[in-house]
Amino acid sequence: EGAFPALTADVPEIACWFTTAPARKVRIRWYKISGEHDSGSWVRKLQARGRPPLAFIGGATSDRALRLARALRDAYPDPDGPSPVFLMTTATAERTAENTPLIEEYPRRSFRFSFTNQRMVEALLKFVQQTPNLWLAPGPPPPDLTMNAFAWGDERYSQDMTDLFAQEFQKRFPKGEFHTE
Repeated sequence: EGAFPALTADVPEIACWFTTAPARKVRIRWYKISGEHDSGSWVRKLQARGRPPLAFIGGATSDRALRLARALRDAYPDPDGPSPVFLMTTATAERTAENTPLIEEYPRRSFRFSFTNQRMVEALLKFVQQTPNLWLAPGPPPPDLTMNAFAWGDERYSQDMTDLFAQEFQKRFPKGEFHTE
């Protein structure tokens, strides 16, 4: 009955349990991020409860994951102490604007559900290398390929992806040219 509350301001919730232990429930709640309650606000509110959460699931974008990871790190600074885990959903950036690995912003307690930019770059370039019908001439791609990439100055995801493409492209095609716009 809590999954679809009548009021949009209410917190949707579901509970999971084993039939052999119906009193022991794991509750999954969806706390909405808003102007009034950002991720840091929710972390502090939930930390103040008598029983803090086991996990935070979030990070639909790399920027949101970074904000949540930093809020968790501020609230739970000791990786060896009791603290919730952070399960990143679709954040793909490898590094922050400060060049820190995103997964290390909340160290030893962060896990990813999604592909990272590094894995996507590797998969795409492997596909390019193994798909001869992409080339005008039959056979493997020529060693002097040119790749162009675009990055937006105000969007960390595209910068991270472009940096990774540049590194991986040079490894695979050392005689190739890589250009960024």
